[in-house]
Amino acid sequence: GSGAFLFAALNILEPLYNACLDRMQAFIEDLERSGEPHSPRKFEDFRKTLTNVERHPNRPYFILKSIIVNNLYGVDIMEEAVEICKLRLFLKLVAQVDKTKDLEPLPDVDFNIRAGNTLVGFVSREEIRLASEKEISGQGKLVFGQTEKALQRIEEEAEIVDRAYQKFHEMQTEYGMDACEFSDQKQVLRENLNTLKGELDQYLAREYGVHPEKSTEFYKWRTSHQPFHWFAEFYGIMTHEGFNVVIGNPPYVEYGKVKKQYQIMGYQTENCGNLYGYVLERTFALMQGNGGRIGLIVPISIASSERMLPLRTQTLFFCRNIWLSNFAIRPQPLFPEIVQRNSIVIGRLSKEATYQLYSSHYLRWTAVERPYLLTRLSFREVSEILGGNKIVPKVDTQTGIHILKKMNGLSKHIGQLANGRPGVLYFHDSGESYWTKTLWEKPVAYRNGDRVEPAQWFSVRIPVDERPFIYLLLNSNLLYWLWTVFTDCRHMTKGFIESISLPENRGIDDTLVGKLKAAYSQNTTLFEKRPGYKSPEIKVQNFKPLIDEIDRALAKHYGFTDEELDFIINYDIKYRMGTSDSEDENGA
Repeated sequence: GSGAFLFAALNILEPLYNACLDRMQAFIEDLERSGEPHSPRKFEDFRKTLTNVERHPNRPYFILKSIIVNNLYGVDIMEEAVEICKLRLFLKLVAQVDKTKDLEPLPDVDFNIRAGNTLVGFVSREEIRLASEKEISGQGKLVFGQTEKALQRIEEEAEIVDRAYQKFHEMQTEYGMDACEFSDQKQVLRENLNTLKGELDQYLAREYGVHPEKSTEFYKWRTSHQPFHWFAEFYGIMTHEGFNVVIGNPPYVEYGKVKKQYQIMGYQTENCGNLYGYVLERTFALMQGNGGRIGLIVPISIASSERMLPLRTQTLFFCRNIWLSNFAIRPQPLFPEIVQRNSIVIGRLSKEATYQLYSSHYLRWTAVERPYLLTRLSFREVSEILGGNKIVPKVDTQTGIHILKKMNGLSKHIGQLANGRPGVLYFHDSGESYWTKTLWEKPVAYRNGDRVEPAQWFSVRIPVDERPFIYLLLNSNLLYWLWTVFTDCRHMTKGFIESISLPENRGIDDTLVGKLKAAYSQNTTLFEKRPGYKSPEIKVQNFKPLIDEIDRALAKHYGFTDEELDFIINYDIKYRMGTSDSEDENGA
């Protein structure tokens, strides 16, 4: 992942560097042609930069090398990924050279592309201060004066490392670099950095209840946690407000799966339970507070999962402009080899008081459409219609916005229905096959000939007199659209069902209820999903005209216009009614 993103960044920055050099040359030429008297120092930096470029035999090689050395940084917990990333950058450089005599030394990016745990380690001076004041027992360790002296010494060591780091960078872009001097400088830098990291590791280990004096315990902790101290590794960047841009594809891994290997500490998003949430929180800590940019590919749960509320809250706090594009897995996923619903988060960090949040709809596509996928994206501002728990509606049309505003204006939802004589409806917990399904009666399932509770079917209590309207609503195109707008587009939950807004008038034609019951009966068969287990297979698309009729009835209750009704009925129509989609699910 690191290599792909840094490689993309390199390709983006290359024309910008060339454009800057061309502008520098133009300024100097314009000044000389003007004949105006001027100080010899005017545009001195421009002249120095252009002279340095001309010393190098291959301009494209030098520009790419300068970008790699001065602008690109990457961290990955897998050492092999770090080495692959370096190799990919080197191959890009070598490809610029036609003549062997034009080949300059490859850059040394050992201190740019690093191996370590992005989530474990000190980012700021304040974090180090808090750690230095604590003993393992939680009691104070250092008094204020001692703490300040320790911090001052650490900062002095970090400044020494940073000066060595800057010198190391400068030597790589100078023509005729002395190889022995360069090697010595690298050794000095490595020794100073390792000393600083070792001290910070000891402070951090105490935070984890590990005694640095116990060498075996301390070594085991360092090996499992692989701490990466951004404060030390990139001191110059972190003390100048942080990184300008962070891009990446963080791991989509449940925290519970790695918790035995390493633990995180101090994350406000810990209850989100997935590593990608922690990476995004760490990103905000590493960024410039005003004007920085982020671009991350994450699971779609960032937009719709209730447990991701802390992450959405942080994102809306730090970012003033946010664009969220949302991608389905059927017929095709964003990454061909990974079946994962994704969102791409692009944001601008700012200290402004208000934010603007833009969303795309839930984008589906076939394999032949992949080259045009991003050009099909469109966005709509949804800042004013965030759902409960700041759930981001996946909608990109004004018609969709109007529908949501009408429903938001209703005062009652399913979860607020008065308790009357209890009734029950049965819903399937997944809508992955382009259809949501709710039954009047409990579905039948068998295991080895014995009737059993059907898997993935759940009940929701509805007052008896409300059942007809809710039954039709939960089988409508409107429900399917709301499900794609507000959920993870995989699970149907009681929480989502209970959040659906209801019109005041819920009287409905009972003949539609009878027709729907009959349609389910006629289009359901028992399907052997696995040996000995049979569950209902429902061909909902067979009675799509009846579902459209239901939506026409619902539209009158909700006050939808003809345009809004047409939008709802035809939403995702080519995928929902397609018969050639081999990835479409059968049983559900």
